[in-house]
Amino acid sequence: MSAGNNIYKYIASAAIITLLFAPPLHLGSLWWRELINSGHTILFVFLSFIIYAEVKARAHYSSLIITYIYVVAIGFLLGIAIELLQTMVQREASLADIYGNVLGILAGLCLHASTAVKNIPHRKIIAIFLVIGGASFFLAGMTPLMRLSWDYLQRFKAFPVIMDIDASWCASFMHYDKGEYPGISIIEPEPDWSGYRTLNFSVKSDNDSNVNVVLRVHDKTHNLEYSDRFNMNLTVQHGYNEFEIPLNVIRHGPVERELDMKHIAGITLYSTKFNEWMKILVSNITLK
Repeated sequence: MSAGNNIYKYIASAAIITLLFAPPLHLGSLWWRELINSGHTILFVFLSFIIYAEVKARAHYSSLIITYIYVVAIGFLLGIAIELLQTMVQREASLADIYGNVLGILAGLCLHASTAVKNIPHRKIIAIFLVIGGASFFLAGMTPLMRLSWDYLQRFKAFPVIMDIDASWCASFMHYDKGEYPGISIIEPEPDWSGYRTLNFSVKSDNDSNVNVVLRVHDKTHNLEYSDRFNMNLTVQHGYNEFEIPLNVIRHGPVERELDMKHIAGITLYSTKFNEWMKILVSNITLK
């Protein structure tokens, strides 16, 4: 194999080790995490060319299609092996990653095939369709990142609305907890609250009696201790409840410091009783 191809192999090997086998990165941004996940598709586009060159060098198949089938099979098995090996470095195996790997392989092979069609009728038209196919596979692999990017834009445009249950973008930033403390968390709300005075939201309860819920707000430097965030017990009555919390109260929530109101990182409303929380609906959360 040529020196140039060896260089590509080394680069790909380093990318696999760095991107896929490294310990999980505790990045604060959902977008950066999704970008790393999308790296599977990007990496396997390049791997498809390397695998093709290896298969072509070791097995001289007369049919290009058979060679491509072997490349897809090897790439698929390589992707599964990578996901299984990730469990050894405290990473979770993911079907979504395998899906992204396959899309990357198919995108790469379409691009390769577009340069390989020669001496056949309408080769230019076929090449164009192959390029379009490759681009389509690649974009399919990047769809989660593009969708999340769009949701970030919609979130920014909706601010000072923090959560709108009727808006599709909210799904990317909401997490429903069903464990010991059932509730709803807003991940990565728009962070700068410094220009506002109150946090407003409504809660509808179908419980027959009053229910206690907890509102917590933390900032970017939160150390995960209870005393290092804002916590407030709220009484939710049957029917609709409107809450208005002064941001100055939230600012002084931590025991030993003030919350950084320009870098708010999360909001959670939770209960200690699952059966009571299942009869509660949190409506729009906004700043005023």
